[in-house]
Amino acid sequence: MFLHIVKKELLEHLMSLRFAVACVLCFVVILASLFVRSQEHAMAMQDYHQAVAAEEAERERMYAPWQLVWRGVNVHRRPTPLRIFVEGHRVGTSGVRVDAMHRPTFVSAELQNPHAVVFPAMDLVSFGGIIMSLLAIVFGYDAICGEKERGTLRLMLSYAVPRDRVLLGKWVGGYLALIIPFLLSVLSGGALLQLQPEIEFTPSEWTRLTVVAGLTLVYIAAVYSAAIWVSGLTRRGSTSIMVLLMLWMVVVLAVPNLAPHLAQAWRPTRDSHEMESARQLAVRQAREEFEQKRRNLSSQPGPWTDLQGRDRSLALRAGRLELQRDASLSAMQELSRLEENFRAELDEQIAISRWIARLSPFASYVMATAELADAGLLTQRHFRDRVRAYQEGVTEYAFDQWIEPLRVELETGERPPRGEDDEPVPSFTYQAPAGREYMRAVIVDAGLLMALTIAFFLMGYVTFLRYDVR
Repeated sequence: MFLHIVKKELLEHLMSLRFAVACVLCFVVILASLFVRSQEHAMAMQDYHQAVAAEEAERERMYAPWQLVWRGVNVHRRPTPLRIFVEGHRVGTSGVRVDAMHRPTFVSAELQNPHAVVFPAMDLVSFGGIIMSLLAIVFGYDAICGEKERGTLRLMLSYAVPRDRVLLGKWVGGYLALIIPFLLSVLSGGALLQLQPEIEFTPSEWTRLTVVAGLTLVYIAAVYSAAIWVSGLTRRGSTSIMVLLMLWMVVVLAVPNLAPHLAQAWRPTRDSHEMESARQLAVRQAREEFEQKRRNLSSQPGPWTDLQGRDRSLALRAGRLELQRDASLSAMQELSRLEENFRAELDEQIAISRWIARLSPFASYVMATAELADAGLLTQRHFRDRVRAYQEGVTEYAFDQWIEPLRVELETGERPPRGEDDEPVPSFTYQAPAGREYMRAVIVDAGLLMALTIAFFLMGYVTFLRYDVR
């Protein structure tokens, strides 16, 4: 009997107008979105390769270490094809200017289409989180009360079928009808993407994309279960859909947008101006300390103490460069300490904001998928930490390359020519976070979505047990 109920529910949905509308929406919107976003990704990859080639050429043209100290180099992170499916946070870390004297400057290496801001392309997450949740409401709002209004629910229960089987059969049949057009459109879009040679997924990206699709299905199941629960609380379909739409507006629109403001009021942090003042103060103190040591260098004991003339000048110059290197590294470490303190304050506020936002399953879904697509806080912080470590390494390399010829000239009396034996400028290599880091970042939100799906279904089950079918 269970399979008959599933079949009945599935056929009713497949032959309904709502299924036809779902098919049109899924195929048109998802395929169009994936096509547009794949073109944007192709442009981003082209810009990335051009930027990397230009940076390699610039490194090869460097003829003196001071160029690396003052001008610096650009480092870039490969655009991930997962952004085709999940936009996430606009991290703004496609390119970074790194030198030994300033904070890293994050710049964009991508060509900006002015119409992209006016007409943003919908990604898979926004479609799944908004459109599919509305479709889940449309498919489930009359699952119980609609059957009662038509008189079919009383007839079905007259065959002495347990109510749990009736509810489970209606849930399975309706959910299958809901996700069939979504899955077919996503699979069709994925097949079309595979035909584009510039789009390549690593095994890790394929795995995370599969998890994103799975979370989308769990989120849809949670909303559909909530729709069936509300349908069992009401006696008319019109009442059910009005209640569900009101809940949808509160949960999907209001709660995620209010969460950051509530967190800010609960746990305020220093504003950006105060943080920038602290940075400038740290840089100024480091510069003043360096100038004081540089002025007193000649009167301090060192390799130049017993030297005269040109040798003394070379030794003092090397000593000043060493002081400047140490001052630059010290300033970087102090700035890192300030940013870590600020990040700790901000992390507390973000954690509060996230927990408030998790009152909405939509927020949990968006946060989890953003992390999996390298478009969340995990990747942003990971990339910035790698850039900071690279800056310290480049600083040590640049000053060492500047100081070493002075030492050689001091020992041999001749300045060594710059040749092929010189150590090349270190290149920046970015590695994505480990798989377990992604798991830690999404485990709470994924668990909440699964728990909400089960909880809504159980509440619907309890409601249906007491539902008056007369």
